[in-house]
This record gives sequence, C-alpha cells and structure tokens, in this order.
Amino acid sequence: MINDFNDLINIMEVPEDHKDDFIELLLTTENAFSQNFDYDLMKGNNGGNKDTFLLEYIKFKINLFLDNVARNNGVYNKRGDVIDPRLVDFFKHLATLDVEGLYRYLRINIGNENENIKSTKEWLECYKRILDPKNDDFTYCSSHQWYYFRSYLLDPNIEEELHSRNVKHRLYVTIDFKELMNFTEDFVKELTKRKIPYELKIKAPYTRKDLSFGYSENDVLVIYADTEDRVVEYVNILNELIKHNPEYKDAIHRPSPHLGIINGLIGYGREFGNKISYSECIADNGNKAVIKTLKDLNNEVTSRGQLYKISACEILDIIRRRKNRQFVSTPEEDMYNLFKKDLFENLYKELSNSGYPTDFTMFMDKYSIAFGNPEESYFIKK
Repeated sequence: MINDFNDLINIMEVPEDHKDDFIELLLTTENAFSQNFDYDLMKGNNGGNKDTFLLEYIKFKINLFLDNVARNNGVYNKRGDVIDPRLVDFFKHLATLDVEGLYRYLRINIGNENENIKSTKEWLECYKRILDPKNDDFTYCSSHQWYYFRSYLLDPNIEEELHSRNVKHRLYVTIDFKELMNFTEDFVKELTKRKIPYELKIKAPYTRKDLSFGYSENDVLVIYADTEDRVVEYVNILNELIKHNPEYKDAIHRPSPHLGIINGLIGYGREFGNKISYSECIADNGNKAVIKTLKDLNNEVTSRGQLYKISACEILDIIRRRKNRQFVSTPEEDMYNLFKKDLFENLYKELSNSGYPTDFTMFMDKYSIAFGNPEESYFIKK
C-alpha cells in the first residue's frame, strides 16, 4: 500500500535510472514513443478482434450506467434528470446485441442503412447525449480509436467530478488486448464501489500498417488524474488488481522508458494542459538535445588534436553492443559516456528554453519535469 505521493515518487523509476534505454528510444523515435516497441499486444484468443472489443465495451458501458441509475432512482445526472423508460428499454436491447446486430446500428448511426430508421437514429443520439457527448461509440474507424469512461456521465452516485480541464497527471498500462477489457472493467467496478471519480480511455485494436500484424501503439489504457492523492488511489487499486489476478500481470508489458515506471508495470507522466503532451514534450526537446550533443561532440578536439566524428547510428550501435554484453572498445566507451553526459545537460537546457522554470530540471532527481510539483500548472511557451 502506497501512503502518499512522496512514497510513490520514492519507488518510481525515472528515465535517468535507465539511461541507455531512454537514449536508445530518443535515437530511434522522432515523437511517437508509443509506437516504438517489440512485443505483440494482439496475442491470445480474440486479442485483435475489434468487433468483439467494441461489443464488449458498449455492453459494459450500458450496463454500468443502467446499474448506477437504478441505484439512484432513475436520476442520471446532477441536475436531477430522470431517464426515459423507453430509452432504458432501448439501452437494454443494445446490451443484448451480437456482432451482426452491432453492425446494423453502426450503419444506422452513419446513415448507411436503407430501412426506415429515423426513430432508431434518434435513440442513438440520446445514447450519445447521455452516455458520452464528447465521443461517438457507434462509429467504426479503419484506424485506431479511443473509447472513454467518464464517471460524471456514467455514475450519478459519485459526488466528485473529474473533468479534462483539471487533469494534471496520466497513468499508462500496456496490456494485451485479450485482457484489456476485463482489466478495465475490474478497475472501473472498484472505483464505482469506492465512489472515486474517474476519466480514462482505452484504444481499440488494429494492426500495423506494415502488415507485421502487431499492434501499432502500446498506450492502450490511459487513466487521467487531477491530484497527487488521486494518482495514489488509482495506483493502489491497479496494484491490487495485478496482485490478485496473475493473468493481468502476465499480460502487462513494461512501460516506455521515457515515463516514470511504477513496479515495472505502470507508467506515469505529467499532463501539460492542451498545449503539449508529456510525451510530445520529451520527444521534441529530446530530439533537439540529440542534435545539439552530436554537433558539440563533432567539434570537440581530442587530446591528440583530432576531431571526434560520431553519428547517432554509431552511438546506437554502442548502446546495443553494451546491452548485449558485446565488445566495446575503451575509446567507444569514453565517447558514449561523454555523449550521455552532454545529452542530459542539453536536455535540461532545452526544457528550460521551452518555458520551464530554470530549476524545473528533468531527471536530476525524483522531483523532475515528470514529477516536479505536479500541483502547479506549467505550460510550454509557443
């Protein structure tokens, strides 16, 4: 059990705890960190079945809402609005659909159904208005798509509300699709039981464009938080679920090395409002730092009066040989250590130049850009 945010910081790994992995990520990715991984999220039964995924999502969301409204005497929001019994019947019908039935309603929603469906489309509009005005569950994209759970819409029994405008933290869980929906359902049910507000999103499965049949991004479950205490609450519940369900632990992959990492299973990042995301911030400033470091080193004169000549590919090769316990010469080792030192110094400078306070350094200690006073709002300057 984690008692407070300071305890969480103390057990959290930061990128400077695994510099080689972090630098390798910077050298092999421009800005899409979540697309840089070498495992398959699609493995297992129905791991990549988008139809089954969408059907399970809609059914759980409807049943969750109906159960919470039933416990609140039919009132579905803070204004005291009562859900129409006819809409309850429609929702209950949606919760019985099979894949063929789901596709019929998807076609109706986008206007590709020939039969007279005006009243049905109106009911689908009611679904969207009540369950998630910001999202349209009855669509079907050919690429990735986020699906949301927002407690202020789904559960009138939870008095506190969590809205996007208040978000200051993110948690990430990279879990195989065969367990994603079960894991999400268990997490939401536990939050419901404890009357803890939530806003989270899950990503529907789809394959890589290069036809390798692996999933194209690994941030499949993102949990938003507004305060440090909320982060601790969420992490404790996630840890409990993982501890008591070995199948979840087996399906979860280590977070990307640019994140804070909790118990090797849960990723953490700061939220920077609507200006820029945590990952975008690290990618943008990290890329600038790499270019600056290579430029500095290639203008550095050695003790023999020679200029260093080093490229990103050569640095990457050194990192990978070191990780594989292969031979690395002393000059190469010295060069890499110099590169590493200068890279982090340049990274701190780039972050500062981007508008952060000068003492808001990145990974110098546990209170870094990812973890440095998250209760305050810092935004990137344009």
